[in-house]
Amino acid sequence: HPNGVILVVGLMNSILKVLDVKNASCLANFEGHKESGSGPINCLSSIQNRYSLETISTQSTMFKLWDLRRPSNYHSIELADYYKPRRVKWDYSGQFISAFGDYLRVWQNKTWKQFLRI
Repeated sequence: HPNGVILVVGLMNSILKVLDVKNASCLANFEGHKESGSGPINCLSSIQNRYSLETISTQSTMFKLWDLRRPSNYHSIELADYYKPRRVKWDYSGQFISAFGDYLRVWQNKTWKQFLRI
């Protein structure tokens, strides 16, 4: 996180917790994965110096994008039923996001159009 004192953890109960390390307090709970019943969170990814966080849970065929400034899921990308991504990652520029498991898929930021599938 840009200010260096926030830690985000994904829990087995599908909840994300945003923690203030300096003050030892919980700033927010993100419950979007819990609502969809998609299992424990198994991947968190973010871009340095930005307030965006991406998550994948174990039983889900989607990944979610969150805004750390307010506990909101601002975008979700649904994948095919058979495709369960294991990791999600931004490129260094923040222009592209990829999800990979059995396949690799890449989307362009802002338009969210998939332009690569391998």
